[in-house]
Amino acid sequence: MNGQTEAGDETMAAPDSGDPAEGRAAWLARSDWAVGRVVAERRRLLVVPWIVLALAAVLFVPGVWLVWRRIASGAEPLDARFFVLIAFALLVFGFFGGRAFVHTRQALRYRPAVLHLDAVPIPIGGDLRGTIEAPVELRPGERVRLEIECVLHVRGTGGEGGSGGHERSLWSDTREIAATATRPAAEGTMVPVEIAVAAHPPETGSSGAGTVRWTLKATLLPGRRWREAFDLPVFRTAESPTVERREKPVTLRDALRLAKEELAARQSPPRFGPRAGGGERRRGEPR
Repeated sequence: MNGQTEAGDETMAAPDSGDPAEGRAAWLARSDWAVGRVVAERRRLLVVPWIVLALAAVLFVPGVWLVWRRIASGAEPLDARFFVLIAFALLVFGFFGGRAFVHTRQALRYRPAVLHLDAVPIPIGGDLRGTIEAPVELRPGERVRLEIECVLHVRGTGGEGGSGGHERSLWSDTREIAATATRPAAEGTMVPVEIAVAAHPPETGSSGAGTVRWTLKATLLPGRRWREAFDLPVFRTAESPTVERREKPVTLRDALRLAKEELAARQSPPRFGPRAGGGERRRGEPR
């Protein structure tokens, strides 16, 4: 998706004060951001597939075993439902097991990539410029797909440890870098990065209700034999253009408010009212 914004899903933003000093203090709190050298974040790529695989094993293995015991004892007939259950379990195990294997193999085979930023922080409405030091050599015809994304994570009612949290993509954009546009490095390839950042998404930040996170994902195509993700220090600075708050959520508070309003609208039951010609009218129908 190129420069796409998911309507109604925009939910977090920069400090309400608009003081660039607040953003500066925030990005200086991380040593890698402060020096403009960001090492790829691999924990989510490695841990999440294995966690899902373990949960699937806990859910499916006992269930399949109990169903088979009932079938073997004659309590249940052997019919299509059992084979559907087996097929679904194999599909889940195959998908997440494959992802876990690929990411684990990559972690063992390649050292983490490094993103060298030309300037920090990355200004909202400005440009992300830098170079990825990738531990792979690009072959003729290969390319690197870059995706920058702003994601809002809304926490559940229990706060940090609460349940019911969900994520929304507020904005994203992609670029593809051909092998001819890269240059060789001592141990891999240097991939140039230059992507314009939209003016309306909220900056990196968090509160008790949610978190806004900016990431840059790099994927080697075709084949996806190498993939990395980087956390980005994207903040609203004095260089950022002014955006009308009624048009876009430019602060974390704006984004959270819109997310809660949308969630409430989705959860509210449809309203009914009398029709002019009798009967009832469902909400949203013409009068």
